[in-house]
Amino acid sequence: MQAVGSPIEASGPTRILRGDGRRRVLLITYHFPPDAGSAVHRALGLVTHLPKNNWDVAVVAPDHEPWDSVDPALLARVPSETLIFRAPYPGPKARLLVGPYACWWGPAWRAIAKAIETFRPDCIKTSSPPGTVNVLGYLAKKRYGLPWMASFRDPWVTGASEYQFSSFRRAAEHFGEARTFAAADRICLNTPTNLEIVQRAYPQFADKMFFVTNGFDPLPARPADATAKPASDPVTLLHSGSIYLRRDPRPIFHALKAIAETRPDLGVVRLQLVGRDDFANFDVKGAIRELGIEHLVDLTGHLPHLQAMSAMEEADALVVLHTPGAKGVVPAKLYEYLATGKPILALADGDTDVAWVLRSAGVSHEIAGFGDQRLVEGAVIRIATAIRSGLTRPGEPDKLAQFTRAGLSRKLAGQLEDMLQAHAARIGRSVPTGR
Repeated sequence: MQAVGSPIEASGPTRILRGDGRRRVLLITYHFPPDAGSAVHRALGLVTHLPKNNWDVAVVAPDHEPWDSVDPALLARVPSETLIFRAPYPGPKARLLVGPYACWWGPAWRAIAKAIETFRPDCIKTSSPPGTVNVLGYLAKKRYGLPWMASFRDPWVTGASEYQFSSFRRAAEHFGEARTFAAADRICLNTPTNLEIVQRAYPQFADKMFFVTNGFDPLPARPADATAKPASDPVTLLHSGSIYLRRDPRPIFHALKAIAETRPDLGVVRLQLVGRDDFANFDVKGAIRELGIEHLVDLTGHLPHLQAMSAMEEADALVVLHTPGAKGVVPAKLYEYLATGKPILALADGDTDVAWVLRSAGVSHEIAGFGDQRLVEGAVIRIATAIRSGLTRPGEPDKLAQFTRAGLSRKLAGQLEDMLQAHAARIGRSVPTGR
């Protein structure tokens, strides 16, 4: 029997009848609780907030991705009315023979068929990466005639400068991307720059593209004004999230060493790294030892989401590591940083979407590119000085509202409704408005 307050793990053939006047969307994703990767939070936000906008959500997802961490507390946050159709991930042999993502197509397709039979959705939404999930969206649209929204948390090929594809794989992935953009009824990108890049590459499909950023759920209200931090207490900068895709904290390591040697008036300034570093393209621990700053850098490792959020709230400032050259990439963790009201140090260029988010949210921040170590050191000093003086400020509520998951879900609900109405017009069928 389903436990009260838990999402419904669908298994039986019971048919869910229509007639309640609400819309229904089937979300197909590789990333969903209890997996603990950053990708799950966008899906969790949708199943939480779309029902408040007349859209019920069912989910097709693996029981668990073998290479990802697990956080049962995230599954407990899935609303009790959410219907989940689990498609177990195949074993190592299948992953080796077919590929780490394509091997899931068989179980996923069976789960999609069951979901469409029982949930009877009005439309389908896929969430990528990996881009291969769009194969399932394409096939489901062809088989069942349902409108399909393809959503990209990150670029697939176009605009994905941080991924290094072989020439053969790039051609194959580009074919899949082009077919997806042609077949999907709506295409959702995750930043304004990525929208611009993709519209420029596929102008014939530009009118069905839009963007919805990642977002955050507000935390309990904090005091509006920061208090000065005494020199006897260390200033703690914190980076939360895995270090990968050429994201590099070493400029901050060097800044901490220089500040310790030349700015005793600032007291101790230290860095806490929360998250995995085994994806990094360099030896993180070795770099810390080489500089002799073990006392200034704390390698905390992975924490469950709630513990990671608590660590962010306890820190004095938060650090974003951007991927050099990837203008449209915004680490999902940045949006959760906004919820804390803490000042943010971004190692990013000023024309990136990371910088756009920080300016749009109105939070205290410093932006320093990777290319000049003096700029990074100066940014750390200014952040630490503001913290010591109590001069930091949280974001402005009106500006922050555009990045809340509730507001972003309203925007997405409007796009889903427009897609449904346009599809009905094409097939000559009337659909009552859901607004």
